[in-house]
Amino acid sequence: MCICQFNQSRSIQMRNAAQYAIVLLRNEALEQVRHETRPNMGGVLQAHDIVQDPTLRGLIEALLHEKHDSFLSGSLFLDSVATALASYLLRRYSDALPVERDFTGGIAPSALRRGLEFIEANLGKRHSAE
Repeated sequence: MCICQFNQSRSIQMRNAAQYAIVLLRNEALEQVRHETRPNMGGVLQAHDIVQDPTLRGLIEALLHEKHDSFLSGSLFLDSVATALASYLLRRYSDALPVERDFTGGIAPSALRRGLEFIEANLGKRHSAE
């Protein structure tokens, strides 16, 4: 796979026969994701000549299967996959710094440790739902 800007030419030499698809992602999809997840962080998608990425491949294959099925799942499905694709591309292939999440609350470390110890101690035992 190759990631490139729409308005920039790209030339790739293939040594063997290959099938290919061109997926155009609207700037609006990228901007919406950028606005919702990285409001003040920017992030410009960077070009990559060769990408071996199973997640990216899966998203693109979902779009291709939908195309071959004459878009039977409708626009909601396509919009959802486009949003997932935009989010993934910005997170993995843009120049933006990773977003640091500030998680508060949750289980206390001591309670987590005790829970894990209990699970490990009881893995081989039979339990009944009484």
